[in-house]
Amino acid sequence: MNSITHHPDEAALIDYANDTLDEAASLVIAAHVALCPDCQRSVRAFECIGGALLGALDPNTSSGSPDFHLLDRTPANLDHASAAEPAAAHAAAETNLPSAVARMLALYPAQNWKWLGPGIRWKPVLPAGADGVRAFLLKAQPGTQMPQHTHEGIEWTQVLTGAFKHQFGHYDPGDFDGADENVNHRPIVDASGECICLVAMRGQLQLQGFAGRLLQPFVRF
Repeated sequence: MNSITHHPDEAALIDYANDTLDEAASLVIAAHVALCPDCQRSVRAFECIGGALLGALDPNTSSGSPDFHLLDRTPANLDHASAAEPAAAHAAAETNLPSAVARMLALYPAQNWKWLGPGIRWKPVLPAGADGVRAFLLKAQPGTQMPQHTHEGIEWTQVLTGAFKHQFGHYDPGDFDGADENVNHRPIVDASGECICLVAMRGQLQLQGFAGRLLQPFVRF
């Protein structure tokens, strides 16, 4: 895997370490943490700080080192992942996903890829929860240009395979791209290969321009 240069911001990692993110956002951050040694260290540090604060507030709290399980807080609880290993191996082989992420995704009900647009497919992973954020896989063919768009809420994208770029940077496997209603961009998939991303999103894409307005009624996922 290439060097990871794009990461979730510190606030997102702190929320993840404190287990205060909704399910879908937590899953996407967990996927990044599983692939990124730098963010693993950051989450451990935030967990240490949180554990120390709890210990200071509650004299009955153990003073020993916290038992860190960075991925245990994903919605499906990876402590019970052994039964999913065969499905994970199949998913990893089928889509060339990193094995750590394939293990996570294998714990959710299997879904089929659905057509979204020319060269673009998507697969549901988690429906929208109380915070309105859902998670899905997005797969785009080499050279695919996404429509220019902004967002109704957050769009957190974790690159699993392939790569894409837009005006804010180039995103390789392991990279994280955080966007919201203030970001207007047009991702373009690298010509070198298929790109698969895990996405947490609130609301729908807001397509821009005349062509985007024509397409908007059909882009619902």
